[in-house]
Amino acid sequence: MLKPGVSGIACCNIRTALSALGFQREWKNTDTYDNELEDAVRRFQAAKGHPNVDGHVGPGTRKLIVRELLAIDFDFDDLLETFEYDVALSFAGENRAYADALAGILKANHINVFYDDYEQASLWGKNLLEHLEDVYGRKARFCVMFASRAYAQKAWPTHERRAAQERAFQEKGDDYILPIRLDDTKIPGLSTTLGYIEIKIGIERIGELLVQKIRKERARIVSVWTHDHSERFG
Repeated sequence: MLKPGVSGIACCNIRTALSALGFQREWKNTDTYDNELEDAVRRFQAAKGHPNVDGHVGPGTRKLIVRELLAIDFDFDDLLETFEYDVALSFAGENRAYADALAGILKANHINVFYDDYEQASLWGKNLLEHLEDVYGRKARFCVMFASRAYAQKAWPTHERRAAQERAFQEKGDDYILPIRLDDTKIPGLSTTLGYIEIKIGIERIGELLVQKIRKERARIVSVWTHDHSERFG
């Protein structure tokens, strides 16, 4: 359910759809479900005879939006690809303090982050090998790696890294992996020409840069991978 207070790529796609359908051309915001978007959704629901004119986007409104877009031969490639997480953090236990600080910054900025401490309930009882491969290989837009000696040596970070590298290989040239260098250790499979951020600039500054990158990405037009268009709207 999309409603005021929610943020993310789905909010961008709702705006794109409503603009294409003629309900609003200019927006004050891009990736947050604010009062302006709520009002536009409410007008869309009323105009199209939706039984629940509440300004929120649930399954019924999503299906109605898709139906109306299909009727005008809308190009669904104009929607942003959606992910469960904006960013997944990959790190060794020795570097948890950095990951914890960055996760807190992202959460405070309404960025959907995969950080194991935030996922304890959902991870309980799961096959972690399969689940983490899915997260780092498919479910996040970006993967932040805390590159260090411990990261290069530990088993779980290696598993996460390999899943992320396979994804990066499939998306040739895409900036999926975002490494943060904690020391001079060479990480297997990561090119020396890949752009790094040094931890010495401070985790607060790194957090600012990452939030900027994610928000810029949310405003960019990219191709969708599937034809299940309703998922693009939350």
